[in-house]
Amino acid sequence: MMYKYVNSGVLSVCTAFLSGEPATRLRSQELQQLIAALLEFMAVCKRAIRVHFRLIGEEDQEFHTQLVNGFQSLTAELSHYIPAILSEL
Repeated sequence: MMYKYVNSGVLSVCTAFLSGEPATRLRSQELQQLIAALLEFMAVCKRAIRVHFRLIGEEDQEFHTQLVNGFQSLTAELSHYIPAILSEL
């Protein structure tokens, strides 16, 4: 039943595994591995947005702004589950 969240995205993974629900509680080591993987994923996304900015033309500025806004929104949502994300990124 927990596996339904795997393809739902980062926020769904956090909701499923970091919300503290008894059915989805992870051992401490697993929890730390999940948090590290999520932080790494978000760091890679941030780098990708920077690369995108360097490569785009004028016609893609609006799309880039949407990427940045989406990333900032996701970071804010994830901070409810991983407060350290705000200082890590």
